[in-house]
Amino acid sequence: MLARFDVPGELHPERGATTGDDGAFVLEGLDEGRYELTATAPGRARGRAVAAAGAEGVAIELAAEGRVRVRVLDVDGEPVAAATIVVERAMGDLEQETLAVVSGYDAEGAFDVGGLPLGPCRVVAVAPGFAASEPVSAIAAADPRPTEVRVGRGGTILGRVVSGSDGHPIEGARVTLEGRLGASSSAVPVSSSALTDADGRFELSGAPPGVGSVVAWAADHHGRVRSGIAIAERVRVDIGTLDLSPVEDGEEPRIELAGIGAVLSADQDVLRIGRVVDGGGAAEVGLGAGDAILRIDGAPVGGLGFGGSIERIRGPEGTSVRLEVRRAGAEQSEIIAVPRRRIRA
Repeated sequence: MLARFDVPGELHPERGATTGDDGAFVLEGLDEGRYELTATAPGRARGRAVAAAGAEGVAIELAAEGRVRVRVLDVDGEPVAAATIVVERAMGDLEQETLAVVSGYDAEGAFDVGGLPLGPCRVVAVAPGFAASEPVSAIAAADPRPTEVRVGRGGTILGRVVSGSDGHPIEGARVTLEGRLGASSSAVPVSSSALTDADGRFELSGAPPGVGSVVAWAADHHGRVRSGIAIAERVRVDIGTLDLSPVEDGEEPRIELAGIGAVLSADQDVLRIGRVVDGGGAAEVGLGAGDAILRIDGAPVGGLGFGGSIERIRGPEGTSVRLEVRRAGAEQSEIIAVPRRRIRA
Protein backbone atom coordinates (compact mmCIF):
# COMPACT_ATOMS: atom_id res chain seq x y z
CA MET A 1 0.00 0.00 0.00
CA LEU A 2 1.43 3.39 -1.00
CA ALA A 3 -0.01 6.89 -0.52
CA ARG A 4 1.01 9.83 -2.70
CA PHE A 5 -0.14 13.43 -2.27
CA ASP A 6 -2.15 14.48 -5.31
CA VAL A 7 -1.78 18.29 -5.25
CA PRO A 8 0.66 19.50 -7.95
CA GLY A 9 3.61 21.47 -6.64
CA GLU A 10 3.38 20.03 -3.12
CA LEU A 11 6.22 17.90 -1.77
CA HIS A 12 5.12 15.29 0.75
CA PRO A 13 6.76 12.01 1.76
CA GLU A 14 5.21 8.81 0.47
CA ARG A 15 3.82 6.47 3.10
CA GLY A 16 3.47 2.71 2.88
CA ALA A 17 1.76 -0.04 4.84
CA THR A 18 1.18 -3.80 4.64
CA THR A 19 -2.31 -5.24 5.00
CA GLY A 20 -3.16 -7.73 7.72
CA ASP A 21 -4.88 -11.10 7.34
CA ASP A 22 -8.23 -9.32 7.06
CA GLY A 23 -6.97 -6.93 4.33
CA ALA A 24 -7.04 -3.93 6.68
CA PHE A 25 -4.37 -1.24 6.57
CA VAL A 26 -3.52 2.01 8.34
CA LEU A 27 -1.40 4.83 6.90
CA GLU A 28 -0.13 7.09 9.67
CA GLY A 29 1.74 10.38 9.88
CA LEU A 30 0.07 11.95 6.82
CA ASP A 31 -0.11 15.68 6.20
CA GLU A 32 -3.54 17.18 5.65
CA GLY A 33 -4.98 16.89 2.15
CA ARG A 34 -6.10 14.32 -0.40
CA TYR A 35 -4.00 11.30 -1.35
CA GLU A 36 -3.88 8.82 -4.19
CA LEU A 37 -3.68 5.32 -2.73
CA THR A 38 -2.11 2.51 -4.75
CA ALA A 39 -2.32 -1.13 -3.63
CA THR A 40 -0.45 -4.11 -5.11
CA ALA A 41 -0.40 -7.85 -4.40
CA PRO A 42 1.11 -10.84 -6.25
CA GLY A 43 -1.19 -12.12 -8.98
CA ARG A 44 -3.52 -9.12 -8.74
CA ALA A 45 -4.00 -5.94 -10.76
CA ARG A 46 -3.01 -2.70 -9.08
CA GLY A 47 -5.86 -0.96 -7.29
CA ARG A 48 -6.29 2.77 -6.78
CA ALA A 49 -8.42 5.08 -4.66
CA VAL A 50 -8.39 8.74 -3.63
CA ALA A 51 -9.06 9.70 -0.01
CA ALA A 52 -8.41 12.52 2.42
CA ALA A 53 -6.09 12.17 5.39
CA GLY A 54 -8.15 10.86 8.33
CA ALA A 55 -10.64 8.95 6.17
CA GLU A 56 -11.88 5.58 7.45
CA GLY A 57 -13.32 2.56 5.68
CA VAL A 58 -11.52 3.21 2.38
CA ALA A 59 -11.92 0.15 0.12
CA ILE A 60 -9.51 -0.74 -2.69
CA GLU A 61 -10.43 -3.66 -4.94
CA LEU A 62 -7.67 -5.76 -6.46
CA ALA A 63 -9.02 -7.58 -9.51
CA ALA A 64 -7.44 -10.54 -11.29
CA GLU A 65 -4.11 -9.65 -12.88
CA GLY A 66 -3.65 -9.05 -16.58
CA ARG A 67 -0.30 -8.95 -18.37
CA VAL A 68 1.02 -7.69 -21.69
CA ARG A 69 4.03 -9.08 -23.53
CA VAL A 70 5.76 -6.51 -25.70
CA ARG A 71 8.40 -6.96 -28.40
CA VAL A 72 10.23 -3.72 -29.23
CA LEU A 73 11.79 -3.52 -32.71
CA ASP A 74 13.33 -0.76 -34.77
CA VAL A 75 12.00 0.17 -38.22
CA ASP A 76 14.29 -2.45 -39.80
CA GLY A 77 12.86 -5.22 -37.61
CA GLU A 78 15.89 -5.51 -35.32
CA PRO A 79 15.25 -5.95 -31.56
CA VAL A 80 15.77 -2.94 -29.29
CA ALA A 81 17.40 -4.22 -26.11
CA ALA A 82 16.84 -1.34 -23.65
CA ALA A 83 13.42 0.31 -23.47
CA THR A 84 10.74 1.82 -21.28
CA ILE A 85 7.21 0.48 -21.73
CA VAL A 86 4.17 2.57 -20.84
CA VAL A 87 0.74 0.93 -20.61
CA GLU A 88 -2.35 3.17 -20.74
CA ARG A 89 -6.10 2.68 -20.59
CA ALA A 90 -8.69 4.95 -22.20
CA MET A 91 -10.92 6.88 -19.80
CA GLY A 92 -12.70 8.61 -22.70
CA ASP A 93 -11.90 9.81 -26.20
CA LEU A 94 -9.35 12.24 -24.78
CA GLU A 95 -8.32 11.15 -21.31
CA GLN A 96 -5.95 8.24 -20.68
CA GLU A 97 -4.93 6.59 -17.42
CA THR A 98 -1.36 5.37 -17.03
CA LEU A 99 -1.46 1.81 -15.68
CA ALA A 100 2.23 0.93 -15.62
CA VAL A 101 5.69 2.25 -16.54
CA VAL A 102 8.40 -0.42 -16.75
CA SER A 103 12.04 -0.08 -17.86
CA GLY A 104 14.26 -3.02 -18.64
CA TYR A 105 16.83 -4.75 -20.82
CA ASP A 106 16.43 -7.83 -23.00
CA ALA A 107 18.63 -8.81 -25.94
CA GLU A 108 15.56 -9.86 -27.94
CA GLY A 109 13.57 -6.72 -27.08
CA ALA A 110 11.01 -8.75 -25.10
CA PHE A 111 9.32 -7.16 -22.09
CA ASP A 112 6.60 -8.48 -19.76
CA VAL A 113 4.39 -6.04 -17.82
CA GLY A 114 2.09 -7.35 -15.09
CA GLY A 115 -0.24 -5.99 -12.45
CA LEU A 116 -2.71 -4.72 -15.07
CA PRO A 117 -6.50 -4.85 -15.16
CA LEU A 118 -7.81 -7.34 -17.70
CA GLY A 119 -8.98 -5.92 -21.02
CA PRO A 120 -8.04 -3.42 -23.74
CA CYS A 121 -5.09 -1.08 -23.27
CA ARG A 122 -2.46 0.80 -25.29
CA VAL A 123 1.29 0.29 -25.26
CA VAL A 124 3.96 2.92 -25.96
CA ALA A 125 7.72 2.28 -26.05
CA VAL A 126 10.67 4.64 -25.88
CA ALA A 127 14.35 3.72 -26.08
CA PRO A 128 17.66 5.60 -25.94
CA GLY A 129 18.49 7.00 -29.37
CA PHE A 130 14.95 6.48 -30.66
CA ALA A 131 11.76 8.53 -30.74
CA ALA A 132 8.75 7.39 -28.71
CA SER A 133 6.59 4.91 -30.61
CA GLU A 134 3.03 5.43 -31.73
CA PRO A 135 0.50 3.91 -29.28
CA VAL A 136 -0.31 0.28 -30.15
CA SER A 137 -3.52 -1.46 -29.04
CA ALA A 138 -3.12 -4.53 -26.85
CA ILE A 139 -5.17 -6.81 -24.61
CA ALA A 140 -4.06 -7.41 -21.03
CA ALA A 141 -4.75 -11.09 -20.29
CA ALA A 142 -3.58 -13.92 -18.05
CA ASP A 143 -1.69 -15.43 -21.00
CA PRO A 144 -1.37 -12.59 -23.55
CA ARG A 145 -0.21 -12.77 -27.13
CA PRO A 146 2.94 -10.74 -27.89
CA THR A 147 2.36 -7.15 -29.03
CA GLU A 148 4.89 -5.73 -31.50
CA VAL A 149 5.90 -2.09 -31.07
CA ARG A 150 8.28 -0.31 -33.46
CA VAL A 151 10.42 2.72 -32.68
CA GLY A 152 12.02 5.01 -35.25
CA ARG A 153 14.86 7.47 -35.10
CA GLY A 154 12.46 10.41 -35.35
CA GLY A 155 13.31 13.82 -36.72
CA THR A 156 15.92 16.42 -35.78
CA ILE A 157 15.17 20.00 -34.70
CA LEU A 158 17.77 22.71 -35.26
CA GLY A 159 17.78 26.30 -34.06
CA ARG A 160 19.54 29.10 -32.24
CA VAL A 161 18.93 30.67 -28.81
CA VAL A 162 19.72 34.35 -28.21
CA SER A 163 19.11 36.93 -25.51
CA GLY A 164 16.15 39.16 -26.34
CA SER A 165 17.86 42.21 -24.85
CA ASP A 166 20.71 42.42 -27.36
CA GLY A 167 20.42 39.39 -29.65
CA HIS A 168 23.69 37.88 -28.42
CA PRO A 169 23.89 34.08 -28.58
CA ILE A 170 23.42 32.18 -25.33
CA GLU A 171 25.85 29.33 -24.74
CA GLY A 172 24.73 26.48 -22.49
CA ALA A 173 20.98 27.04 -22.88
CA ARG A 174 18.98 23.81 -22.56
CA VAL A 175 16.43 23.02 -25.25
CA THR A 176 14.00 20.21 -24.43
CA LEU A 177 11.41 18.41 -26.48
CA GLU A 178 8.04 19.06 -24.86
CA GLY A 179 5.82 16.03 -24.70
CA ARG A 180 4.73 12.84 -22.96
CA LEU A 181 5.01 9.16 -23.64
CA GLY A 182 1.95 8.21 -25.66
CA ALA A 183 -0.72 10.58 -26.91
CA SER A 184 -2.46 11.13 -23.60
CA SER A 185 -2.61 13.50 -20.70
CA SER A 186 -0.85 11.06 -18.39
CA ALA A 187 2.15 12.44 -16.57
CA VAL A 188 4.91 10.36 -18.13
CA PRO A 189 7.29 12.88 -19.69
CA VAL A 190 9.48 12.40 -22.72
CA SER A 191 12.94 13.75 -21.91
CA SER A 192 15.08 14.59 -24.95
CA SER A 193 17.28 17.66 -24.70
CA ALA A 194 20.35 19.43 -26.06
CA LEU A 195 22.66 22.27 -24.99
CA THR A 196 23.52 25.26 -27.18
CA ASP A 197 27.09 25.88 -28.34
CA ALA A 198 29.09 29.14 -28.24
CA ASP A 199 27.02 30.49 -31.15
CA GLY A 200 23.75 29.60 -29.42
CA ARG A 201 23.01 26.77 -31.84
CA PHE A 202 21.45 23.44 -30.88
CA GLU A 203 20.55 20.16 -32.53
CA LEU A 204 17.82 18.05 -30.88
CA SER A 205 17.33 14.52 -32.22
CA GLY A 206 14.78 11.80 -31.50
CA ALA A 207 11.68 13.97 -31.99
CA PRO A 208 8.58 11.83 -32.75
CA PRO A 209 6.93 12.55 -36.13
CA GLY A 210 3.95 14.88 -35.97
CA VAL A 211 3.50 18.41 -34.63
CA GLY A 212 5.55 19.20 -31.55
CA SER A 213 7.02 21.89 -29.31
CA VAL A 214 10.38 22.67 -27.73
CA VAL A 215 11.17 24.57 -24.52
CA ALA A 216 14.33 26.66 -24.14
CA TRP A 217 15.81 27.65 -20.76
CA ALA A 218 18.94 29.66 -19.88
CA ALA A 219 20.41 31.18 -16.75
CA ASP A 220 19.06 34.66 -15.91
CA HIS A 221 16.37 34.41 -18.60
CA HIS A 222 12.72 33.42 -18.79
CA GLY A 223 11.98 30.17 -20.60
CA ARG A 224 10.33 30.10 -24.01
CA VAL A 225 8.09 27.56 -25.78
CA ARG A 226 8.12 27.29 -29.58
CA SER A 227 5.15 25.23 -30.77
CA GLY A 228 3.69 24.08 -34.07
CA ILE A 229 6.88 22.39 -35.31
CA ALA A 230 6.18 19.90 -38.11
CA ILE A 231 8.44 16.87 -37.54
CA ALA A 232 9.01 13.95 -39.91
CA GLU A 233 11.06 10.73 -39.64
CA ARG A 234 14.76 11.30 -40.46
CA VAL A 235 14.10 14.92 -41.53
CA ARG A 236 16.01 17.92 -40.16
CA VAL A 237 13.93 21.04 -39.54
CA ASP A 238 15.41 24.46 -38.65
CA ILE A 239 13.05 26.52 -36.46
CA GLY A 240 15.21 29.65 -36.57
CA THR A 241 15.86 31.87 -33.56
CA LEU A 242 14.41 31.59 -30.06
CA ASP A 243 14.82 34.88 -28.21
CA LEU A 244 14.70 34.63 -24.41
CA SER A 245 13.70 37.58 -22.22
CA PRO A 246 16.21 38.45 -19.46
CA VAL A 247 15.00 38.18 -15.87
CA GLU A 248 14.74 41.61 -14.25
CA ASP A 249 15.88 42.34 -10.70
CA GLY A 250 13.43 40.81 -8.25
CA GLU A 251 11.76 38.58 -10.87
CA GLU A 252 11.52 34.80 -10.76
CA PRO A 253 12.15 32.91 -14.03
CA ARG A 254 8.90 31.95 -15.75
CA ILE A 255 7.85 30.44 -19.08
CA GLU A 256 6.72 32.41 -22.16
CA LEU A 257 4.61 31.04 -24.99
CA ALA A 258 2.08 32.14 -27.58
CA GLY A 259 -1.35 30.77 -26.72
CA ILE A 260 -4.70 31.60 -25.17
CA GLY A 261 -3.46 31.75 -21.58
CA ALA A 262 -5.32 28.85 -20.00
CA VAL A 263 -4.29 25.79 -17.97
CA LEU A 264 -5.99 22.77 -19.57
CA SER A 265 -6.48 19.13 -18.62
CA ALA A 266 -8.21 16.13 -20.19
CA ASP A 267 -11.59 15.30 -18.65
CA GLN A 268 -13.17 12.26 -20.32
CA ASP A 269 -14.02 13.57 -23.82
CA VAL A 270 -13.33 17.30 -23.37
CA LEU A 271 -10.54 19.71 -22.48
CA ARG A 272 -11.33 21.31 -19.12
CA ILE A 273 -10.07 24.78 -18.20
CA GLY A 274 -8.45 24.75 -14.75
CA ARG A 275 -7.57 28.44 -14.61
CA VAL A 276 -6.89 31.36 -16.91
CA VAL A 277 -3.82 33.61 -16.97
CA ASP A 278 -4.23 37.35 -16.49
CA GLY A 279 -3.59 39.21 -19.73
CA GLY A 280 -4.20 36.16 -21.94
CA GLY A 281 -6.80 35.74 -24.65
CA ALA A 282 -8.94 33.35 -22.58
CA ALA A 283 -9.33 35.95 -19.84
CA GLU A 284 -10.05 38.63 -22.45
CA VAL A 285 -13.08 36.76 -23.87
CA GLY A 286 -14.36 35.71 -20.44
CA LEU A 287 -13.43 32.03 -20.32
CA GLY A 288 -13.05 30.63 -16.82
CA ALA A 289 -12.37 27.59 -14.65
CA GLY A 290 -14.70 24.68 -15.37
CA ASP A 291 -15.46 25.65 -18.97
CA ALA A 292 -15.11 22.74 -21.43
CA ILE A 293 -13.53 22.93 -24.90
CA LEU A 294 -15.25 20.60 -27.38
CA ARG A 295 -13.79 21.58 -30.77
CA ILE A 296 -10.78 23.54 -32.02
CA ASP A 297 -11.20 25.24 -35.39
CA GLY A 298 -14.00 22.77 -36.06
CA ALA A 299 -12.00 19.63 -35.15
CA PRO A 300 -13.28 17.54 -32.18
CA VAL A 301 -10.74 17.39 -29.36
CA GLY A 302 -11.28 13.62 -29.06
CA GLY A 303 -9.93 13.11 -32.58
CA LEU A 304 -6.97 15.41 -32.02
CA GLY A 305 -5.89 13.82 -28.74
CA PHE A 306 -4.55 15.74 -25.77
CA GLY A 307 -1.18 16.68 -27.27
CA GLY A 308 -2.70 17.45 -30.66
CA SER A 309 -5.33 19.67 -29.06
CA ILE A 310 -2.71 21.67 -27.18
CA GLU A 311 -0.66 22.15 -30.35
CA ARG A 312 -3.76 23.28 -32.27
CA ILE A 313 -4.70 25.83 -29.60
CA ARG A 314 -1.21 27.30 -29.55
CA GLY A 315 -0.07 29.29 -32.54
CA PRO A 316 1.54 32.49 -33.78
CA GLU A 317 1.21 35.53 -31.55
CA GLY A 318 -1.47 37.95 -32.82
CA THR A 319 -3.62 35.26 -34.46
CA SER A 320 -6.79 33.71 -33.03
CA VAL A 321 -8.29 30.23 -32.65
CA ARG A 322 -12.00 29.34 -32.86
CA LEU A 323 -13.09 27.23 -29.90
CA GLU A 324 -16.42 25.52 -29.36
CA VAL A 325 -16.93 25.94 -25.62
CA ARG A 326 -19.54 24.74 -23.16
CA ARG A 327 -19.56 27.06 -20.18
CA ALA A 328 -19.48 25.55 -16.69
CA GLY A 329 -23.06 24.63 -15.75
CA ALA A 330 -24.45 25.32 -19.24
CA GLU A 331 -26.11 22.77 -21.53
CA GLN A 332 -25.48 24.48 -24.87
CA SER A 333 -22.11 25.26 -26.43
CA GLU A 334 -20.96 28.39 -28.24
CA ILE A 335 -18.16 29.23 -30.67
CA ILE A 336 -15.68 31.87 -29.52
CA ALA A 337 -12.70 33.37 -31.34
CA VAL A 338 -9.91 33.51 -28.76
CA PRO A 339 -6.85 35.68 -29.47
CA ARG A 340 -3.38 34.24 -28.99
CA ARG A 341 -1.01 36.36 -26.97
CA ARG A 342 2.58 35.97 -25.90
CA ILE A 343 2.10 35.29 -22.23
CA ARG A 344 4.35 34.62 -19.28
CA ALA A 345 2.88 31.83 -17.16
